[in-house]
Amino acid sequence: MKIECPHCHLSGELNDQEVPLDGRYIDCPRCNTGFHVKKPPTQGWNPNLMSVCPHCHYSTFTDEMFEVCPKCGLQGSVYQEKKRKQEEAEQHKADMERLQRSYRQDDFIKAPSKEPEAALPLVPAPVRYTGWGVMAVAALVAAYGFFGVMNYHGKDLYTQINETALEPVSRGAIFLHHGLFPWVLTLYGCGMLIVASQFVRLQRWALKGLEWGGWAGLAIGAGYEIADFVGWVRRSADSPSLLYDLVGLMTTLFMIALWVALPLALIWWLRHDRITDEFLEP
Repeated sequence: MKIECPHCHLSGELNDQEVPLDGRYIDCPRCNTGFHVKKPPTQGWNPNLMSVCPHCHYSTFTDEMFEVCPKCGLQGSVYQEKKRKQEEAEQHKADMERLQRSYRQDDFIKAPSKEPEAALPLVPAPVRYTGWGVMAVAALVAAYGFFGVMNYHGKDLYTQINETALEPVSRGAIFLHHGLFPWVLTLYGCGMLIVASQFVRLQRWALKGLEWGGWAGLAIGAGYEIADFVGWVRRSADSPSLLYDLVGLMTTLFMIALWVALPLALIWWLRHDRITDEFLEP
């Protein structure tokens, strides 16, 4: 008998003797699609006739066939319809299994993977150690300034100073002399922390930002020492000796040198080729 795949329409021949009366389930050798093959009905043949009852297994043990079982009353038409529906259900299940196996599981089950993020550039050792050092110093400066802010009590200072002062001192003057500097140190330290954190990420603007921060630290230190020297002179007698002024001046210059040494060293190092070459555009 001639058969044909319902999917890819591959045709071929099959021996009738290899196909039972109720048909046979085969797979297409080309596309692996499963389908059911039945014998073509002969002339005058009734598909509802049975020689053995599939329910109670009654048989006449002869060539005699019957449409209704004499023992249990099973009708051949009812049995064939039920069998057809069962075969269709099995066929549908098999087709769905083949369809599922043909899917690419990574595309249908797993979520699509995101594109790998670009790897962060490797930070050279000079840049990394410089950034960490600036962040450490900036954290100490910010902590020192914050400690001074927390311990500044303007009302108490105002009372103490005016009790001994020859002339009344305003609250604003007290804040400029005692409360402003801790705030400046706190803000300066926090700003340098932010810039240094971007410096170690090789942000080009952070290189210039650190240099400006060095100049700002130099100005803050020198300005504080000069203001302190002026206040020291004002607190002296009406006609201080030359030695008094000289000692105050030498002390101020020494403290200014200590203040500006670290910022100047930072500015010099930031302009070194080992640092600037790392921030050149590729």
